[in-house]
Amino acid sequence: MISIKSFATLFVILFVTTNYTFADQMLDLVNQARQANNVPPLKLDSRLVSAAQKHSNYQASINTMTHDDASGPLGTRLSNEGVDWSAAAENVAWNQPNITEVMKAWLNSPGHRENLLNSAYTIFGWGVKNLYWTQDFAALMSAQETSHTKENEEIK
Repeated sequence: MISIKSFATLFVILFVTTNYTFADQMLDLVNQARQANNVPPLKLDSRLVSAAQKHSNYQASINTMTHDDASGPLGTRLSNEGVDWSAAAENVAWNQPNITEVMKAWLNSPGHRENLLNSAYTIFGWGVKNLYWTQDFAALMSAQETSHTKENEEIK
């Protein structure tokens, strides 16, 4: 018989593993596009993941695609997550059925493609809720904060 504590631990492990695998799918597609265009890869950053997911949640809650939410524009949202950013951009989309299709749409849109392939950006996060997709990109003010990137073992 499995205890409630063991079940809860197993659930968390499965949820986190599944969640990071899903997150990696988007990062892999973004970095494949960047590599094909001789642009350095991005690192997944937990703060940008949080900002992007909150923004997708907000868009779904108001049933509207937008770049602003109750917290303000992207720069404010990133600062609220503790990101000391020097440059940032955001892609949003709605009603794309999966990661592959939303990436195709963004890569076929000049403005979104520019965000995806901008070599100034070094960190990345994304989220989705009810087919409201968000990608956040940023460059850090300095080489300060690498503890939030996936490359440092796991997202914190």
